[in-house]
Amino acid sequence: MDTYQNDAATYHDTLNYRWAVFYVTHNVQNRTDSCDLRAVYGLTNVPRAVVNQVQSSAAHRWSFIFATDIQLQEDTLCTPHAPAQWLENLMTHLVAHEFGHQRAGLTDNTPNTAGLYHQGTVPKDRQDVMISPFGVEWYLHPDPVFDAFTSVEGADNFTCKGNLLANQNVH
Repeated sequence: MDTYQNDAATYHDTLNYRWAVFYVTHNVQNRTDSCDLRAVYGLTNVPRAVVNQVQSSAAHRWSFIFATDIQLQEDTLCTPHAPAQWLENLMTHLVAHEFGHQRAGLTDNTPNTAGLYHQGTVPKDRQDVMISPFGVEWYLHPDPVFDAFTSVEGADNFTCKGNLLANQNVH
């Protein structure tokens, strides 16, 4: 984690960009010789002590997407090999997922947090983009969705969309 914080501190222009997504080649923990179902595709600095809160300092707001690892795993090492459209959809969902962590401190939608912060619904046959671990949803759809109570939802602390709205004025 220190390596990523150091790189983010070095390359994140906080005066012009309050939010940063860095596309990098490789996470040393990811395998490069065989399919790795536990590969880390993205990483975001989020405050773990208080969920659904934005980092107060722009210098601490960053995400890393391990683009080369993703392509190597999905297009070469794992089967079936992901077609170009699946890779594009996967990257779109991954960026939305990591940016959700960064922009609103959103938690992963897991059995432990679903009842607390992911109480809304999503369109039929879809999954909240904050679901973890991700599934086939991310490959098949070009548009990520966040859980919400209604399409005209206001700020709240119970859904992804509500948390995003609650934090929309943080700069």
